[in-house]
Amino acid sequence: MYRKIGGHSFPWVYSGPIGAILTPQFLGAMHEPSLPFASSLCGACAEVCPVKIDIPKVLLDLRADVKKAQARDGQGKLERLGFRMWAWLMRHPRIYEMAGMAAASLAPESKNGYIRTAPPLMNVGPIRGWLSQRDLPAPAPKSFRQMWRARSKR
Repeated sequence: MYRKIGGHSFPWVYSGPIGAILTPQFLGAMHEPSLPFASSLCGACAEVCPVKIDIPKVLLDLRADVKKAQARDGQGKLERLGFRMWAWLMRHPRIYEMAGMAAASLAPESKNGYIRTAPPLMNVGPIRGWLSQRDLPAPAPKSFRQMWRARSKR
């Protein structure tokens, strides 16, 4: 009960941004690799820190350490591939638009604006667990680009 109420949601004795800084430094970057990423880096923690630690900068350095360790271990290859594919798609607007239309046409029927069951291609890996607890918003009937073109013609 103390763990849930007392603020110990992190897996070690220090909670919050200080825990996100200390845990990887005591136990190694790959012990809890998600801790340095559990912050929005808004800077509020640095403003109230009584000893003026630049917490966002330290978190950024720890994030870099985690990514370097993951690269050494060969982790993150699928993520890098996904982001490379996304970057390529974003550099080709016409193909992006066609992909969006294809995805919208493949979406299953929605009820009350939400898709209750995911298409089989989306129901794999970690997405399956995420979708088991959440509904997808239905795709818009027209894309932003389609609405912009229609508005520009007026």
